[in-house]
Amino acid sequence: MKGWGCSDGAIAGVLGNMQAESALIPDRWESDRVGNMSGGYGLVQWTPATKLRDWAAQRGLNPATVDTQVTRIKWEADNGQQFYMSGFTFWSWLKSDRSPEQCADDFVRYYERPQAINSTIRQQFARSWFSQLNGTAPGSGNPFGFLDSFSAGLGEVSIAGWSIDPDDASKAVVIHLYVGGPAGDPKAEGFNLGAAANKPRPDVAAQHPNAGSNHGYVETVKTSKRGSQPIYVYAVNTAGPGDNVLLGSGRVDIPNPPAVVPPPKPVAPDPVCALLTMPVLQTVNPSTRSQLITSSQKEVDSAAAKYGYTQPGEQLGWASPTAGAGLVEVRRLYSSALNVFAFATGTADLDGLKAKGFADQKTQYWASGAPANCAVAAERWTKDGAYRTITSPAAKASLAAQGWTKDTTATVYYIKAT
Repeated sequence: MKGWGCSDGAIAGVLGNMQAESALIPDRWESDRVGNMSGGYGLVQWTPATKLRDWAAQRGLNPATVDTQVTRIKWEADNGQQFYMSGFTFWSWLKSDRSPEQCADDFVRYYERPQAINSTIRQQFARSWFSQLNGTAPGSGNPFGFLDSFSAGLGEVSIAGWSIDPDDASKAVVIHLYVGGPAGDPKAEGFNLGAAANKPRPDVAAQHPNAGSNHGYVETVKTSKRGSQPIYVYAVNTAGPGDNVLLGSGRVDIPNPPAVVPPPKPVAPDPVCALLTMPVLQTVNPSTRSQLITSSQKEVDSAAAKYGYTQPGEQLGWASPTAGAGLVEVRRLYSSALNVFAFATGTADLDGLKAKGFADQKTQYWASGAPANCAVAAERWTKDGAYRTITSPAAKASLAAQGWTKDTTATVYYIKAT
């Protein structure tokens, strides 16, 4: 471009925009979506990508090279394309004596024309390039580079990009990150990441072969900031004359880490639970619908062989074989007229069943008379004079579907859950 007679300010303004658009990578696709022809492509992110690629194909040129893309810009200047600024043609602007900051702003407004214009970073890049074009010593100037990407996680911020200091390209550039504001803002939280720009970046090395390949940075920091926060990433000038340079900025949404919930304190079982050690088994006679409850597997087997109780069910729970503190007596009753058993506790419940012709046979087991943290309620349900004692929601739902209803005259007691 110098050979075309372009001014250093205009060249710096164009380079500052290229750096912001593509990180000076000629084969860069917008958002790194390779092959997306409707997105941007190239140093200045021609949009759609076919604008450059079709133009190059018609001329037998490789669209991925710097030479082709600079040739395209010259063609645009020769043909009055792409750059539209009142008072200037593209060529007169390229040869104007405007400052690099003015040119960076001009180029983004009248050539790039994005929906949201952010000239600040482009102007800073342009000033850095201008310093290199007009340095007091060959190769002297500010560090340069780019913030390629940034994101936030739970209480943390991650950044990635690259940077080179032209005064000593063999050294890794020191990177500073600020969350919550730019450098110097008292509200910002700053992080000195040290000489972090030391990771391999072959793409950068291809464009700056004299600098070597290890100039990338990929860093994650823990931050006390939360919510929507601006971030600023700087390259620190340490190798010679020049200034620190803003490589890029953006905004992230930093979520709060999940609250640390202490584990629940273990709950000691109620004292009554230690007494409930005897299994409570059940089996049913399908013809009479009678339920037999027992602690003896032998009795279950005998009832099946002798009396037709051929449908053993799930274990109801655990009870006590003896009396104890907090326990109530559960007795077994039998109706010879109906050929069914019933199990009950409490004087009123027992008297009610006796009034229906049930004979009191014996104590079956002992259970808790009140709710306990290890126990489930034993409810009695009824249908056509038959009774069932049940403990599980599934059993209740099954009986309800068959027309059984809860016996509201029964006294509920509690046995240890299985």
